[in-house]
Amino acid sequence: MKQKMGVNKEFSRLAGCTSCAVGIASDYQNWYIAIVRNNTEKTSYHKLRALGYEVFLPIQEEVSIWKDGRKKKRDRILLPGLLFIHLTEKQRKEVVVLPYINKFMVNHAGAVNSNNRHPIAIVPTEQVEGLKFMLGDKSSTVNIEPLNLKTGDKVRIIRGNLRGLEGNVYQNSSGNSYIVIRLENLCCASVRVSLEEVAFV
Repeated sequence: MKQKMGVNKEFSRLAGCTSCAVGIASDYQNWYIAIVRNNTEKTSYHKLRALGYEVFLPIQEEVSIWKDGRKKKRDRILLPGLLFIHLTEKQRKEVVVLPYINKFMVNHAGAVNSNNRHPIAIVPTEQVEGLKFMLGDKSSTVNIEPLNLKTGDKVRIIRGNLRGLEGNVYQNSSGNSYIVIRLENLCCASVRVSLEEVAFV
């Protein structure tokens, strides 16, 4: 199998363009969204890793308290049935035929090609890295919100474990503030913050 290739600055620019999914140069790697059966995310993740692919499965550890007071840790899969895979277009065509991969998510907002097909969805690298950074803070709970979530000003967290993370501010009806990262074609990921911890970008 062809191994993961480095990402240069020019590709970082191209990765943000979802319409580039069709006909993109075969040497570039993109973050694609693979669809698998529910409850097979971890198994599929490990199989793909064993083949040498770079795979990201968004998981957060949660602690449940039983009626008798005992605590039990469990992994919460943020996006059931989905895996992020960093691939070239050639590799994607190899992966899609694997028996545990149903298909790759498409960008329904993108223009159809000559075969009347929508382009394959691509998530920009900076958005994937932002979600990884969020999940790296074990003390914060990451929430998944709809793409049409109404957000406000662009901000950067300036203190705490998530210092440096950039996103948009969202305040719910209870007055709680969150920083939100949009994942192209998919959802928004949010984590609760204090407005004293952010600065406008």
